[in-house]
Amino acid sequence: MRALVISAPTLDEIEFEVERRTVKLPGGPALFAGLALRGLGYEVCCIGPFGLRVKDTVLFEQSLGITRVCCERHDKGYVMHHTYAASGERRTKVASKASPLSAEELRSAVLRCKPDLVLVSPNFDEVPLRRSAL
Repeated sequence: MRALVISAPTLDEIEFEVERRTVKLPGGPALFAGLALRGLGYEVCCIGPFGLRVKDTVLFEQSLGITRVCCERHDKGYVMHHTYAASGERRTKVASKASPLSAEELRSAVLRCKPDLVLVSPNFDEVPLRRSAL
């Protein structure tokens, strides 16, 4: 069985205020949904815009058997900055975004992957749901 995950990869910058340190980790809905789907026995391909700062996340996805079929951009990509305060409060901001997918990119990914299951999980506005041909 094949699954197509429509979502951009992210780079997650996680800041711990008490420890005064920040770690950078691969993240995003595509990574975590892809891991779950792989665990259920699916072949997984993903489509979502990714930029220069997110390439390591794409490489990490590939090392887990998740195939990203599209779409490299010249911008930074989705970088999420999460701050954990001493109180336990978490604050999240979008440090940078990627340009959205086109309806043609979506159609092309569906034709290429031939999925049995499609999961749409955008970070914000990278998936043109109103214009999609799904």
